[in-house]
Amino acid sequence: MKLTTTVKAPVLDMFSRDWEFEGKKGTAHFVVIYDYDNHTSERLVIDSANDKLFDIISSINLLQEYKLTVVLNEAYGKLRKELVGVEELGK
Repeated sequence: MKLTTTVKAPVLDMFSRDWEFEGKKGTAHFVVIYDYDNHTSERLVIDSANDKLFDIISSINLLQEYKLTVVLNEAYGKLRKELVGVEELGK
């Protein structure tokens, strides 16, 4: 199942983490947003091959609210939340 949705949320944090699996290595990039409905934080994955999006993300202001386009993808009973678009509100 795959679903694309748009949310308005403040960005709390951004971080990267190195990984290794079956001899392959890489780096995963994440954005953490605040979910107003559940009063929890949500971690969104950023595709490291999407240079344009990564450049936008690296220059945003933390704690500012953005319009975020997220792809929800379910596989093997887990939900992957991938950030595919960012737009500053009011622009």
